[in-house]
Amino acid sequence: MGLRQKLCLSGIFLLLMVCLSWVLIVKPPFGSPDELNHTARAYGILNGYMLLKPVGDDGTSGTYVDHTLFDAAKIYRDGIADSGDARSFKFGIEKMKELKWSGHDSAIQIPNVTFYAPLVYFPQSLAYGIGKAFDINFYDTYIISNYLTFAVCIALLFIAYFIYPIPPLAMFFITMPMMAYQLMSPTIDGISVALTVLALSILFKLEKNPQTEKYLSLLILMSVCIFASAGSRANLLLMSFIPLWLYYSNRKKSNLVLFVLLIISTFGWTVFNIVSVHDSAMGRHPGYSNFDLIIYYISHPVELVSVIFNTLTNSGLVTGYYHSFIGVLGTLDAPIKDNQRNVFTISMLFIFLSSLIIRGNNRIGKFEVFIILLALSGALLIFPALLVQWTSFPATYIDGVQGRYFIIPAIIFGYAFSVNAKHQSKYVFLILLLAVFSTYTVHSSMTQRYLSSKVKLPHASEISSVAEVKNIKADEVVQYHLDVPKGAMKSVAFYMANYNNTSKGIASLNACSDGQCVETSLNINNMVDNSFVEFKFNKPLNIVSHDLQLQFKFMPENGSQPLVIWEFKRNLDDVKVPKMVIDYY
Repeated sequence: MGLRQKLCLSGIFLLLMVCLSWVLIVKPPFGSPDELNHTARAYGILNGYMLLKPVGDDGTSGTYVDHTLFDAAKIYRDGIADSGDARSFKFGIEKMKELKWSGHDSAIQIPNVTFYAPLVYFPQSLAYGIGKAFDINFYDTYIISNYLTFAVCIALLFIAYFIYPIPPLAMFFITMPMMAYQLMSPTIDGISVALTVLALSILFKLEKNPQTEKYLSLLILMSVCIFASAGSRANLLLMSFIPLWLYYSNRKKSNLVLFVLLIISTFGWTVFNIVSVHDSAMGRHPGYSNFDLIIYYISHPVELVSVIFNTLTNSGLVTGYYHSFIGVLGTLDAPIKDNQRNVFTISMLFIFLSSLIIRGNNRIGKFEVFIILLALSGALLIFPALLVQWTSFPATYIDGVQGRYFIIPAIIFGYAFSVNAKHQSKYVFLILLLAVFSTYTVHSSMTQRYLSSKVKLPHASEISSVAEVKNIKADEVVQYHLDVPKGAMKSVAFYMANYNNTSKGIASLNACSDGQCVETSLNINNMVDNSFVEFKFNKPLNIVSHDLQLQFKFMPENGSQPLVIWEFKRNLDDVKVPKMVIDYY
């Protein structure tokens, strides 16, 4: 590698680290799907639990983790996630920085992550080991975990690229907002993708150059990557047949040996976990284990095909897969904007079509067909996997399928449309531009989700979970006296109902604080039943001493039902309060 290449590589690495640093300003811990469980699995591996063990009275599979993890997760759940505003975000992060490792381990039940091979948790486990060894607070340890996991992912992708250039279409899928967000999270998605890409680049290297001196070492490395990926994603099990393809292609006997070892290890690991992992709740199908359902659907193939067909022909579900494939971030509660998603969709089509044009007379041969079949199998096997693991029984549709699950099959598909080195360089600037725009998209979505100017009150932990109806009838005044954050309010929204659109009329609100009042009203005829209804102020209402007094009135049309405010009892004093969202300037 020449000096110019090294400088270029270093520049890209630093740029990506700057991108991560920018995102971490607005991205809290536990902000990815199942992140607590993945964190617990990584910490358990640090404690020597390569395999989960029965924990608790019911024997559900789990591990033991420092109790600080539970404290941090509670801060996220009850403060940062529940409120979603800048004040709560800053306060929650400060509380996490105060958390030190307690040295007291508690059991956690995590049967859903036991199927993942321990190798994909190595960077996270190392980071938590560093945090404990140097008595670093929880939040800073989490940041170390983020940087270390991301750095390992980028290093693996760089290695893959220099073994065999990652095709432009595959690179696009790696830079999408959904994948960028997962790469920037200390979970297994980024590591699984990086290992899969490394395995594919080695495959292409060995396919194109079977006489390389490093054939055996590359073959072994590829097999380890496949085991880690397929051992963490059941839908990728057929990647274990890659060494068999190489044997068909070049007749080297070492391929057969690695094929046998890979089949035994990947399928053995999967079967072992299906049989040995205990989930006392039996997922969402009480009375039936995962193994029971596998046997059932094998013996009822028509029913299996019918459920998959119903799922794939449901336009609502398929649209959801598309949206969450490009970008529904956070814990699947922070979708990117429509125009941003459109940019990535158009870019995907452009890169795909231009790759086809550039290939020209380079027809798709048997090898490319094999790669496409691997991708299709990886996509289709997602459905029976989620049918067995996550869907209620008996099933009409398959639950739990997320768009991000299709990213690795899409990357495999992208490898079938590689271009030569001359044309590869033409895509570098576009891919880097998309990576930067993807980072901007992630940052803006996280800002909208967690650092909004809006404040949700009360916190879920402060009230009962059961709502009570408060009817506002004609000429009745409903009053509340509340403690709210300081600031200049510009609107307040209340969770209201209208008896299935049979409440009609004008709702008015008088809001006062520190001797200042504003009055506003709105026509509720077009409000959505059981939703937040916003009252906008014509001037700021300055909250100086946290005190807010509210008065509601309702002027109904003839024959109208009352307007409803949903009330909740405060745990502290049983005073009833409304669920509300305050928007500040």
